[in-house]
Amino acid sequence: MFCTRLRRFAQGQWEALPDSVDGFPQARLQLEREIEFEHARALAAEYDIALVLDGTLPFGRLTGRPGLWLTHSPDLEQVDFFSEEACLAQAGTLVGTLVAQGYEQFIGVPSHLNLAQWFADPQYHDARPGLSFLSGVERIQGVFSNGDAAVVGGFGVNDTSPLSIPLLNKAIPQLFELLQKSSVQNALTASYWPYAYRFDALHKSIVDPNIARVFLGHRGSLLWVQSLVIRKIPKTERFLLTSEQWNEVYDSGACGNAEDSDIKSLFDPSGQYPYLDELFKPF
Repeated sequence: MFCTRLRRFAQGQWEALPDSVDGFPQARLQLEREIEFEHARALAAEYDIALVLDGTLPFGRLTGRPGLWLTHSPDLEQVDFFSEEACLAQAGTLVGTLVAQGYEQFIGVPSHLNLAQWFADPQYHDARPGLSFLSGVERIQGVFSNGDAAVVGGFGVNDTSPLSIPLLNKAIPQLFELLQKSSVQNALTASYWPYAYRFDALHKSIVDPNIARVFLGHRGSLLWVQSLVIRKIPKTERFLLTSEQWNEVYDSGACGNAEDSDIKSLFDPSGQYPYLDELFKPF
C-alpha cells in the first residue's frame, strides 16, 4: 500500500531491493522534485518505514522495519553562485561542480558524491572540536522527521529565528545544556570530537555558534537536507578520521552513548531516519 500510494505521486525511477536480513522489504526512489520528499516522509511515518539517504547505509542494515532509500535526480542539482565567495546549492549538487568553481574544501572528496552525502559523512569533515566551520557550511534548509522545515545557520542574540520553530525551540536550549556537562567540556579540548553529532558547533570559540553545523556528519540520522549555503574555504590541513576509525570510536568511546542518544531523541524520536547502531554496526 505504501509503494502504491507513493508511486502515484512520485515521478522518479523506482527500484525494488533485496529484503533485509530479517525479511523486511526495501526499495529505492529517485526524487525528481523536492515536494516528493515531503510526500514520502508523511507516508513513511504512517507506515513505519525508515527513510535512508542513499550512500549512507548499506542495504540490509535496518533492523525490524522496511526502508526506503532516496536518491537525488539531476534536476535537484541547481546552484546559485550569488557571490565570488559563496553559493546556495541544492543538496543533489555534485561535489565536483563546486570543486570546479574553486571550493577547495572539497578537494579529496569523491566528485560523484552530492552535497547531501558529503554533508552527512563525517570522514570528510575536520574532527577537531570547534573546526566544523572548515566545511564552509553557513546555513542549511532541512526537514525533520515530524515535518518541521527550517533554515538554520548562525545563532545568537541577533538571530533567534530558529526558536520560532517548535522543535528547535525545545531542542536548542537542551543542546546548550549538554555543552555544560563536565565530560563534554573536556571533549571540547580533546584532539578530536568524540561524539557522533557536532554540537561543539554551538560552543563559541574561533567562530560564532552555528546550528547548521550541529548536523554535519550526522550520517542521515537526524534530518533531510534540501539545500545549503556554502562559503569557499581555502585548502587547509585537516584532521580527518576514516570510516574504520569512526567505527573504532563508536565501539570504545562516547560516540553513540548518552549525549548522542539525547540528540537523536530530540530531533528524531520516532526513528524515521536510521539509528546510530544501524549506521555503525558490522555488516
